[in-house]
Amino acid sequence: ASALTSQLALGRDIESAFRSAKKFVWEAMKAAYPVGQGHGPLNQMWRLPKNAED
Repeated sequence: ASALTSQLALGRDIESAFRSAKKFVWEAMKAAYPVGQGHGPLNQMWRLPKNAED
């Protein structure tokens, strides 16, 4: 919900805001930390470089 709300706050129309929010959440799920069993915590910083030198 917050991903969608942030896209709408940027002035995007509902359709493109939804697509962008869905991609963000999907990528955060793919980059989740492998902790325990099942789904780990989302990595909402997946767009940032792996280290400061990138």
